[in-house]
Amino acid sequence: MSKLLWLTLAIMTIASVASADVIGVYSDVGGVNCNLAPGFNPNVYVIHWSSVGSVGANFKIVLPAGSTLFSFLTNFPGPVPISEGNISVAYSGCLAGQIVVGTIVAILAPGTIQVLPIDGGIGYVESTKCDLTSRYVYPSNGGVGQAGGCNTYVSVEASTWGRVKSLYR
Repeated sequence: MSKLLWLTLAIMTIASVASADVIGVYSDVGGVNCNLAPGFNPNVYVIHWSSVGSVGANFKIVLPAGSTLFSFLTNFPGPVPISEGNISVAYSGCLAGQIVVGTIVAILAPGTIQVLPIDGGIGYVESTKCDLTSRYVYPSNGGVGQAGGCNTYVSVEASTWGRVKSLYR
């Protein structure tokens, strides 16, 4: 019985890792490197990794102190409201996998570019799933002139006590 429990937990952990959604800041369009050089940067990529499909995202970008943000550019239609770093983007349909949300054009000072929940929002970085419900998205920060960011997360799904107990029957 113990081996079956451990096998079940291992499979659930693997499935959870695969289902984590992340919005991060990267120096490359492939979303591999989150370490950025200080100075003028016309291509700081904001990438959303969506495992379940998404039609949009809400998040805030906070640059290191002393940085200057010029613009946030996106290829998605419609206005992108930006106030104090708050960004809301509606994608062109239901997208899954790697979604390049846009690029930041800025002069970056050394420090950390943070991905945070929008001001006055629901308290976490979120995306809107294809069924128009909200989904928690893990933020991944970028390091400017220093190593940092590129956080790796394990997704946690909401459950009930009854569901958890049923795993052990």
